[in-house]
Amino acid sequence: MEAAPFFADPLYFWALVAWNLLIVWVLVSFKKLTSWVPKLLIICFIWPCLWALAVIAYNVTFGESDPWQFNNYVFEALYRPIIAIIFDSNWVWTAPESLVDLAHITAITHLTAFWSTNKGPERTQVETPAGAHQTDHLIEKYSKGRTQVNGPIRSALEGPVDYRALVDPSSVRALAVNIASVHQENEPAVLRRAAALFEYVKKNVTYVPDPSHMSEGETVDGDYVAPPVETLDTRGGDCDDQAVLIASLFSAVGIENRMRLISNTDNEWHLLTEFRVDLSLMDEFIAALDGFYESGERDTGPRTYIYFTEDNGIWLLADTTRDYVGDYQSLMDQGYLYTSDDRIYWTNCASIH
Repeated sequence: MEAAPFFADPLYFWALVAWNLLIVWVLVSFKKLTSWVPKLLIICFIWPCLWALAVIAYNVTFGESDPWQFNNYVFEALYRPIIAIIFDSNWVWTAPESLVDLAHITAITHLTAFWSTNKGPERTQVETPAGAHQTDHLIEKYSKGRTQVNGPIRSALEGPVDYRALVDPSSVRALAVNIASVHQENEPAVLRRAAALFEYVKKNVTYVPDPSHMSEGETVDGDYVAPPVETLDTRGGDCDDQAVLIASLFSAVGIENRMRLISNTDNEWHLLTEFRVDLSLMDEFIAALDGFYESGERDTGPRTYIYFTEDNGIWLLADTTRDYVGDYQSLMDQGYLYTSDDRIYWTNCASIH
């Protein structure tokens, strides 16, 4: 719209140009082109329509003596520099008499940046790369031949437990296939299948500590790792029960996984499961997980994705005692992880299975 022309101070003009270029640089540097360019084009079409409505509203209400006139400033502001660059490059370096066109472009870039960064009130996403993880922990190699009468050792009170020997994919194969088959077979689907299996355990298994017993008048906390089917049947289990269950579900549908036995700064022990996806998914795994969670029923709240890169793969946390896939932040808050020199390390990783 054209009210009285706003004549430009050259310094103010170039400050606005620099600001718009900064916004574009931020979008190009930190956002995928496919995530913000379509939004920019949509806003370029919507903004003139909204401005036309504003012109009509003003003229009906206030514009009898000095009506505003509508013009498509967005396309004119883009058209004129292109023509100038081709036919009269000197014009590009001359501040125009009016900043109306540039003001509209500024509105467009701000709306695009806001749309590209704002994920709505339900969550805020922050990607926190962990970098390549060095093997700075002790990997204890337990013998898989250690058994007791009723099978593998299921209690640390009886000796070191080989948690991998407790993983039983065949016992949960039918359930895992039923859940995973909803997602087609490709690399991104590995993320969605893992997240779907995670959500099933999250919704159907409640954290319940191991049983305790009385010994010489004192309560003694027990230690017992339940078989996957038992955890499903009872719909409850502690961290090691759930870690073995989710590892069994992953293994049943070919998702590479491992378990970590860790402790924190308070010497509290914890067992968790991680799974691996190919490094080629580096640029899309956050969007894939976001899409899964945003289409689901459970509200996870704000999500901070942390990951480890090892052996040409991305390792993500699938600890069903946490809120979501990749929730290493909660482990960090409890002292199981720490940062040093912009790297993330385990406080104490006793073994990997």
